[in-house]
Amino acid sequence: MGKHYTASKNRTQGRDGWSIIFRHPARLDPSTGRPGRRVRRGLGTSDDTEADALVEQLNEILRTPSLWEPLARHKAAALYDSRVVDVFYEGLEAARTDFRSIRD
Repeated sequence: MGKHYTASKNRTQGRDGWSIIFRHPARLDPSTGRPGRRVRRGLGTSDDTEADALVEQLNEILRTPSLWEPLARHKAAALYDSRVVDVFYEGLEAARTDFRSIRD
């Protein structure tokens, strides 16, 4: 069984808003080449209760390996807050390349 990562909230000194910190199970850590890249993103809220709810939603995604695939984003979007979905799937989906413009 693989590692289970968890998310936590953090507030930078001197700032009102909460951030979320977690190790991403599907993104490679550039220093080790292994899954578990550290991610820190702002949650867009200064409300403690709302931040706790968003952290719990992200922890549900982290406990559900079937949601770690880029194609599962639509399913996650139906279940969780858009901020949580954006944080988790950012950088996970491959960018579409326009080969025709590159060739020209």
